[in-house]
Amino acid sequence: MQFPTTPVLAAAVEEHAPPDVGTLGVAFAIVLGAAIFGNLTASLLVARSHATVGRAALTVLLQIALSIGFGLLGLLIVIFLGAAMVDRELVILAIVLAGVLYLIFSVSIPMRVYEIGVFPSIVFLILSAIAGGVVQTVATRAMVGNVDFKQLSQRFEGFADRIKKSNSPAPDETAELERRKEELMRRREQLEIRRKYLPPGDRAALAEFERDRAAFDRDVEQFRADGGQ
Repeated sequence: MQFPTTPVLAAAVEEHAPPDVGTLGVAFAIVLGAAIFGNLTASLLVARSHATVGRAALTVLLQIALSIGFGLLGLLIVIFLGAAMVDRELVILAIVLAGVLYLIFSVSIPMRVYEIGVFPSIVFLILSAIAGGVVQTVATRAMVGNVDFKQLSQRFEGFADRIKKSNSPAPDETAELERRKEELMRRREQLEIRRKYLPPGDRAALAEFERDRAAFDRDVEQFRADGGQ
C-alpha cells in the first residue's frame, strides 16, 4: 500500500481547502452546546429527578468517547480483515455486529447516568436528537450562516479523489498486480492440495512443502506491499 506524500497532501488540501479554523471552532461549539441542551431537555422529560447540566455534559462526553472508540474499531476491522483477504461478506458481518454493539452501548449510557430503564433510555436518545438538532440548526444559521452541505460534500469528494488518484497504480502496474494475484491464488490452491496429500511420515516432503509455503507467504506480503489486495 502506498501512502500519499506530503506534497500530494499539501496540493490536495490547497485545492480543496476546508473552512477556516475560526468557523470550525464556532461550529464545534454549536454542536457541543446543542448536544448538551438536547440531553438536558430529554432528561427533564424522562428523568426529571436527575436532570442536571452536569449529567447532560457527562452524557455527551461518554457519547463522544463511544463514537470515537467504535469508529476506530470499525476502521481496524476493515483494515485487518481486508489485509487478511477475508471474504467481503464476513467484513460486512463484523461491521454490522460492531454497529449492534454500538447501539447497545449507546442505550446503556443514559441508563447509567440517569438511572433509568431501557425504554426510557431509548426515548431519551430520540428526544435528545430532536431537541439538539433543532437548536443546532437554528444556532448554525444565526452564527455561521447557511451551510452549503452539497458544496462541502463536493470538497471532501474532490479531496478523496485527489488522494486516491495519487495512490492508484498506472494501467500497466494494475495489469501486473492482477497477474500476480491470479498466480498467487493458483499457488495457494496447489499448496492446499499438496498439504492434503502429504505422505505420512515423509519428512523430506514435509520440509519441501514448508519451504514452498514460506516462499508463498513472502510473495503475498510483497504483493500487499506493492499495493495489491
